[in-house]
Amino acid sequence: MTNEASRIFGNPVIIVDAGYKLLAMCQAPIPSRSDIEQQRNLGYILDSNIESMKKSNLYELTRMALIPYYSRDPETNDCWITAFVYVLV
Repeated sequence: MTNEASRIFGNPVIIVDAGYKLLAMCQAPIPSRSDIEQQRNLGYILDSNIESMKKSNLYELTRMALIPYYSRDPETNDCWITAFVYVLV
């Protein structure tokens, strides 16, 4: 699913749960981000990236937005579209 979404959007797709666990990510490499490539190999998010997500209030901002939004990470200058995805079982 992440590979197809990445193909359609033309950008990497990474799915992380609210506990900062890496659930899935596309197979396409992200050469500009060695940290994300390291996460792919390890299967979990690096502590430094979790701290960055917490520092930027990523989840709080996403909850308030209610819809997908575009942001720029001030530390890496990377841009992201962030959205919550709810799975009902």
